[in-house]
Amino acid sequence: MLETRLSVDLGSPATRVWEVTGSFNGLPDWHPWVDSSVLEPASGGVGRRVVIVGGASGRRELVERLVYYDATAREYAYAIVGGTAPPFVDYVGHLRVVPRGVDRCVFEFHARFNAAPGRTDTEARERIRSFYEAGLSNLPRLFGA
Repeated sequence: MLETRLSVDLGSPATRVWEVTGSFNGLPDWHPWVDSSVLEPASGGVGRRVVIVGGASGRRELVERLVYYDATAREYAYAIVGGTAPPFVDYVGHLRVVPRGVDRCVFEFHARFNAAPGRTDTEARERIRSFYEAGLSNLPRLFGA
């Protein structure tokens, strides 16, 4: 199983960052590549359909299912269960906002996945890394560095 971990230090309280990034349907509010996110029923719970328009891969759509949500801990996990043939499978992503004192926090992203059949580990890692780097690089613009 492959892993990717990214984080960014932010100059805002964790509660403020979580208000924007903690909504399972809120990717368009903070990620510049996400055009839309629509909640829909999913097997075993809540799902979302995300349309991504940025990056080298062009327009694509992913179907995701919420796996775990804890507002008190400011974290959630989700699985990608369908969509436009990504170069990875068995994907579970985890987002978390960790306080660092009163007026600062860290936004953390972690994902586990495998390369899709016929795709390389590098292709899978690069797709996920580039997507989340674009999002994390936008967060300091919204919340300060």
